[in-house]
Amino acid sequence: MPNKTKKPCPELELLDSELSELKILLAEILKNFQSRIVEDIDRIRETIKQISAQASVPKQIREDLFLILNSIKNLSTKPERGRRKDIKKIEDLICEIQTTTERW
Repeated sequence: MPNKTKKPCPELELLDSELSELKILLAEILKNFQSRIVEDIDRIRETIKQISAQASVPKQIREDLFLILNSIKNLSTKPERGRRKDIKKIEDLICEIQTTTERW
């Protein structure tokens, strides 16, 4: 019985290498995305701190705050599923809040 040796398949090795690079790329993109969103949230929080330092909060801002709070409370996500849809919802909400707070 002849001894069969496996021939290396360069395409499989190349695919494995490319998938490894893809994994690194994904991690970098997610890290940078998370950093950007966290920075956006921190800027919103800073704006809120500045408003709270005022002697009185104007009625329009109080109404906006109520709407923002409701939007956050009504955010429906399933973090355990890790869906892009949930990330998009959060990103859209942050953009909406930024648009509102920039008017203040």
